[in-house]
Amino acid sequence: MFNTPVTGAAFTTVNETVDGTGHCLNGNPTVNCNIYDGKTFVWLNGGPSVAYVGDGAYFFAVLAPGGQADPNDGAGKNLSDDFDA
Repeated sequence: MFNTPVTGAAFTTVNETVDGTGHCLNGNPTVNCNIYDGKTFVWLNGGPSVAYVGDGAYFFAVLAPGGQADPNDGAGKNLSDDFDA
C-alpha cells in the first residue's frame, strides 16, 4: 500500500439528527459553522462534489494553530493523540 496525495477536502458540519440543535455558534449550521460549543459536536463531511476526496480509508489529525508540518510525529501541537488531550 502506498500514499497518494489527496486532492479534495473535508469539511466540518453539525449532525442535528444525532446531537440536536444549537451546537453551531456562528453561521449556517450545516454549511458554514466554524465555532462549536463542544468538540464532540463537530462532524466531517465530503463537501460539494467538486471537493470530493473519493472512497478510501483516511485519518485526520487535529492540530493547534501553528502546529507542526508532520501530523504523525506526536508533537505537543498534535491534539489528536491521547497524551495531549
